[in-house]
Amino acid sequence: MKTCKFCGKEFDENLTFCPFCGKENAERKLTYVEKKKAREKDTEIILSKASIQDEDLKKANEGQISWLYSEKIGTINSSKTKSLILIVLSVIAMIGCVVWAQLTLKNDIQDNLKLLIVVAAYFAVAVAGAICISEIYVFRAYLNLEKQPMVVMKVTFNKGPMFSYKDMLYEMKTSEKCHLCEGDLHIEEKDGQIVFVCSQNRAHLYTINMEEYFAQFKEKIEQN
Repeated sequence: MKTCKFCGKEFDENLTFCPFCGKENAERKLTYVEKKKAREKDTEIILSKASIQDEDLKKANEGQISWLYSEKIGTINSSKTKSLILIVLSVIAMIGCVVWAQLTLKNDIQDNLKLLIVVAAYFAVAVAGAICISEIYVFRAYLNLEKQPMVVMKVTFNKGPMFSYKDMLYEMKTSEKCHLCEGDLHIEEKDGQIVFVCSQNRAHLYTINMEEYFAQFKEKIEQN
């Protein structure tokens, strides 16, 4: 790791440009061609770090997350029903918008108005399609909870892992900051292990003992 000469934040020593402020941190002044190649190299390094690296996970700090809590979402059945309804409605909306666009093309109206309606219809199709895909992913996550104790919502950033207990659905959350750089932490999954990842530096990782967490959670629920 090295420290940026401009913003003072730590970043990968293999990078030339600071990922936080974007300033050049080369030992000497680079030419235009050298800067272009350095940016391409930095992009490759950053993309390679998009997923949790095994070498970083081995150095993860275990048991340092104390501000960890669980938020009740609702029952599993009601959550699945809600997702299923949204999937059906979004499919109906897509079909309706496509039909609307096709009927508009056949109607005898001004070309400008016809184009506007068709564009609006297919934009609505795109929005409904995005909602449909997202809810299908969520619905599959609910189904996976029947096979495994916890599911991480990988698509939705900052969405905590979900788990079920006595037919209720809960989301794991943390308000703790990274102990190394004060960055925000979000939760991901790596080979079935829950990992807390720093949003500023993905090499800053934290893990917890899931058995202890579930034991404390169940004890708290039973007391209430």
